[in-house]
Amino acid sequence: MKNKMFVRLLAVLYVLAFVAGVGLLGFRALSRKGCAEQDLAVQDAQWNSIIDNHPVAWAGYDAESLVTTDSDPYLVWKVDSKVRGLQVKIRSSQPVRDPMVYYTTTEQPWSASQTIPLVESDPEQGIYTFALSGGISVHTLRLDPTSCAGAFVELDAVTLNPAVRTFALTAGELLLLLILPLLAALTVQEIAALKKGQK
Repeated sequence: MKNKMFVRLLAVLYVLAFVAGVGLLGFRALSRKGCAEQDLAVQDAQWNSIIDNHPVAWAGYDAESLVTTDSDPYLVWKVDSKVRGLQVKIRSSQPVRDPMVYYTTTEQPWSASQTIPLVESDPEQGIYTFALSGGISVHTLRLDPTSCAGAFVELDAVTLNPAVRTFALTAGELLLLLILPLLAALTVQEIAALKKGQK
């Protein structure tokens, strides 16, 4: 394959990659429609391994603070709505360890395959943001605020579908869109060279 043809092929493939990237952003924007921002009240959740009626206060945590009783405390909200993310502000007497968000789409058990990944964290402010690339219909949402037992915990704010600052592609997606056209063009060039050598 001549250099001129290779450059043309590469240009066409990068144009296709650009179109694919724009299409992906458009798909995400559409999938996020209907994901209304709302606050989730701690009192509306079902709790596991958490108590709130305790007689003691400790180091600025009053008797109304939540206390985790083992290493698997969590709160569950029935949302039955479209979800693209969750943001929570946590104050804890112990370091916040392994915060997680699970979801179900029907009446089903919790699964590690149905989680909303942690995309941003600010431990100093206690703010943790979980987000999906697009919106999905969710039945129940589970927040594991920490894996520490015996921690005094206050959830100052739990926001469903917090405002999205950007619709940008992830670093991995950008890398693929930059590398795949070049790899495809090189592959085509190699195949053309092999065919030419066989003649």
